[in-house]
Amino acid sequence: MNEVKPMKLVILEDEENEIKRFSNSIDTRKELELVGATNSCSEAIKYIQSNDVEGVIVDIELNKGIGGSGLDFLKELNTLELPMKPLIIITTHSESDAVYNAARKLKADMIYCKAKPDYSPNIVLNQFITLRPSLAIRKPKNAPYQKETAAERRKRIEEEINEELNLIGIKHNLKGRKYLFDAILFLIEHGHKPEMYYTNHLKDKYKLRNNSMSTSMQDAINNAWRTTPNEEILEHFTANITYASGAPTPTQFIHYYVDKVKRSI
Repeated sequence: MNEVKPMKLVILEDEENEIKRFSNSIDTRKELELVGATNSCSEAIKYIQSNDVEGVIVDIELNKGIGGSGLDFLKELNTLELPMKPLIIITTHSESDAVYNAARKLKADMIYCKAKPDYSPNIVLNQFITLRPSLAIRKPKNAPYQKETAAERRKRIEEEINEELNLIGIKHNLKGRKYLFDAILFLIEHGHKPEMYYTNHLKDKYKLRNNSMSTSMQDAINNAWRTTPNEEILEHFTANITYASGAPTPTQFIHYYVDKVKRSI
């Protein structure tokens, strides 16, 4: 009988103690093999491309990492044409629903919170073994290409905008959110235009005055800057802007996210 080959894993993590814990656990298990451990998103990608990796343990914060957060890594991984996408298990100190939803949309298979009392490397590794059979039925990345329809593209853009607004803490119950969303979507689909161009679009759609819409959008932004932890603001909104009021203006906010979403799609 042919012996089953060990499942090859990569660790993307910036905490040395956590890497050691996983490495020590893997060393005791014949069914697992550690290909590499790194705090660099690009280096993790290289490991995956050259080693038939079946699973990746991804620290979502990567505060001391290189090349962005775990979410940035997932976005890049999803652009690769791999024979088979590896299983992705997220580990994080965060208990934010917005972060978890973003990871799931980027096709993470499981999420484990490091702050939970029952968390351990062995629990994560056991899950890889449980999920390994599912790799056999994953659709290969090199399957025949199907052109994306206009409706599918718009839906993908809308999901990306909503994900970004959730991450920064723009609340769904505020009127300004739908104005910000529509302005970002409009400029992505029509190209960068002067402020008056998208405000005219919003005026026509919602039958409101400019100052009413602008006030609602600024209120939504100010609320996020007041209630979202500062470290999350700095992680997800990296524009080099001098804020006169402590938060970006609607125009600054909208154009930042137009550029950010366009880069990700």
